[in-house]
Order: sequence, then C-alpha cells, then structure tokens
Amino acid sequence: MFAAPAEAQDAASRSLTWPRPTAYAEVAVSDKYIYRGYIVEDHGPVVQPYVEVFGEIYSSESGWLQSASLRLAVFNSFQPNGAEGRADSELMRAWYETQIEAGMAFILAKGLSVTASYLRFDSPNGAYGGSNAFTLALQLDDEWLLGACALNPRALWTAPLDDNAEAGHYFEVGVAPKTSLASRSRYPVTVALPVNAGFGDRQQYVGRRFGFVSAGVKVSAPLAFVSEPYGKWQVNGSAEIFYLGDTPAEFTNGGDHLTSLFSGSISAEF
Repeated sequence: MFAAPAEAQDAASRSLTWPRPTAYAEVAVSDKYIYRGYIVEDHGPVVQPYVEVFGEIYSSESGWLQSASLRLAVFNSFQPNGAEGRADSELMRAWYETQIEAGMAFILAKGLSVTASYLRFDSPNGAYGGSNAFTLALQLDDEWLLGACALNPRALWTAPLDDNAEAGHYFEVGVAPKTSLASRSRYPVTVALPVNAGFGDRQQYVGRRFGFVSAGVKVSAPLAFVSEPYGKWQVNGSAEIFYLGDTPAEFTNGGDHLTSLFSGSISAEF
C-alpha cells in the first residue's frame, strides 16, 4: 500500500485517497497467557509479538465519518510448554498461537472508533484446531466530554463463523482512565488504570455467563532518544489482578478464582 501524491479532485471525492499506511508493532513478555479468563499458560516467559497495519482510504475534517482505513493485525504467542511431538523444531513447538485479523476501522464524530474484522485462529504447534470468527470493537475517546476524568470506554463482541459446538459468542467491556506525569518533560510517564470484564454465552463458558473481571495499572514512557524517522518508540509495564469465573477457574486454575498477570513490552508506531 502506497500513499498517493496530492492532486486536484472534485469536491465529492477530495477526501478519498489511495491507502496511506501506518503501522504499530509491539513485543510483550508476560509471566502468563490469560485469554478470555482462561489461563492458557502459567509458566512463563510468554513472548507475544503483535503487528497492526492501517491503510487510510478516506479522511474528512467535518461530517459524521472522519476516517476510514483498511486494517490488518497479526498476533502470535510463543510459550515454553509446547505441543511435544507435533513440530520438528523447538521454535515450532513453542509457537502456540497465531491470530490474524483483517477488516475495516472507522473513526466517527465525537471520538467514537468502530472496527469490524474477520478473525482467524490457528495453532502452529497443533495444540488446537483452527477456527474463524467475526469481531466488532467500539472505543470512545471521551476526553472532549470528561476532560482529565475521561474513562476511555470500550466494548468488544466476537461471534463464531464455524459450526463448532465448542465455539460461542464472547463479550468484553472495559475502561482505562489515565493521567500523565511530568507531561512537559522529554520523558512523560502515562499511568493507566484498566478495568475489564468478559462474558460469554453458554458455549463459551460451558453453561455459565461470567468469564472474568480484571483491574490493574499500566505505566508507559516514550523512548525519546530514538530519532523520529525511526518511529515513535515506547516502553510499557503492567500488573493486573484477575477474578476468574467458575468455568475458567475450574478448568485452568485448580478452582482458584484469583490470579495475577505481569507484563512488559516495547512498542513502536511508524
């Protein structure tokens, strides 16, 4: 995807462009992998690289639709307890999961972002069979309304596309109020307090609805010494406490409802 040179266009199409690419990349290292409340891996380190690419095709400074972009995201999880005997190399045995999302992202008026994507799950080491889903995510930048008390609420819905008795609908809601410390310095620190909750239908949580609730703190700081042509780099650290629903607790945590998650990451925007 390449950016197009600016050319004179009629008023009806002046905001339509060839895809203008931007990208976000992150590598996170955690002591566990917790997915929808289920503890997938509890003996770290778990290494999880993530890449997201946007290609903006429409932009406008007025109206209800401010931006429309093509989106592709790839998430991977590498874990020490691989599927023995299902891969030829140590790397492949540790490669537990790949998630690929492809779709569209829209920014609407009043800071509302809407993302609709096709989602593909695969396990390169053969730990589970592949599956397909549709996901819809909403996020609101409510700083214009609440100022320093903004909550940054978000919601997520995932629906299975396969005729699989084990698949189910999943719902997640969350907020992430944040503040900035030493905002005028070259190295401002952003502190966020994310709170999330996950729910599902009777297939997702085996006859139950509640998956988990979590609360924590995330601290981020820019790597300002990196030159701007090489992207905007940042380091992040987080700690979370999870209260697991009955099904995740029984299946993946020996019946214990409480667990923690510690993670550190480095990320860049281009």
